[in-house]
Amino acid sequence: MSSESPSPEALGFIEDNIIWLRYLILAGTTVLLWDALLTIQLEMRYIWRKAPWGVQLAFGINRYGMGILLANMLLTSVPRQSLDTPICRGSLFVVALLCCAVDTMGNVLIIYRVFLLWDRSPRIMKRMLIGAAVTFACTALFAIIICVQQFKSLEWEAAPLMSCVLTKPNRFYTGMWTTQALFEVYAACLILGNTLNIPRTSDWQIWNMLYNDGIIIVIIAFLLRIINIVISSLQNALYTLVGISFISAMISTLNSRLVLRLYQRQEKKFWQSHEISMELEQLDSTTPMIRDSIKQSL
Repeated sequence: MSSESPSPEALGFIEDNIIWLRYLILAGTTVLLWDALLTIQLEMRYIWRKAPWGVQLAFGINRYGMGILLANMLLTSVPRQSLDTPICRGSLFVVALLCCAVDTMGNVLIIYRVFLLWDRSPRIMKRMLIGAAVTFACTALFAIIICVQQFKSLEWEAAPLMSCVLTKPNRFYTGMWTTQALFEVYAACLILGNTLNIPRTSDWQIWNMLYNDGIIIVIIAFLLRIINIVISSLQNALYTLVGISFISAMISTLNSRLVLRLYQRQEKKFWQSHEISMELEQLDSTTPMIRDSIKQSL
């Protein structure tokens, strides 16, 4: 428990924020589980049976690592007598580690998507890996700074809260979310570049191709990053956890959806090209018959 007890007004404010935080953790968990149930067949079909092992690892950590992160946050925020300050501070390192892992694996999925959209271009892969490496280094650096600075500000507060409470905000959350947002912009620019390089009969087809590439989901993920940046800049210790508890869960879900959508699109293109090739073969086989019938008629 903190050495300086908060005033009744501050205590009420903290209690209200913790209640809202619990609701957001439950909401993020619900979205994560519900989407996993909705897409379990696609996940089994495209990820666990066909995808390379690296993509399987990234997908699993991005989706189910986020679930473990939310479970850890929920266990340290619900009223429990068995918690104490050392446990609260230990959970901070668990959350930081999982947060970095989930974000990094989400970036791996983004790299894989852009790599496939660019027809497995080594040049694009090199660019994406450089961007991802810079993003990971910055994210890990910010996470370490946050853990060091907030280690002593995360404490166990007894009744009526009976919860782990952050007593001081940290401005480095804004830097961490900004780094992730910049990587989203970088990936979106490469997707746009790929679309512009595809032959087309008119410019209006650009939007249709971008839509098929999942640009709507990419924009939503970027807007969620912006909301994260705005919330963390408010310098409220509990507001910063909103980005981890709900918004990160939404972004994790969107990254999973984008990969599944890409596999669906590639399968559709495969069968369309297969049907076209079959029709061409059938046409080639019938052409001599038509020629012979014309000769006979003459």
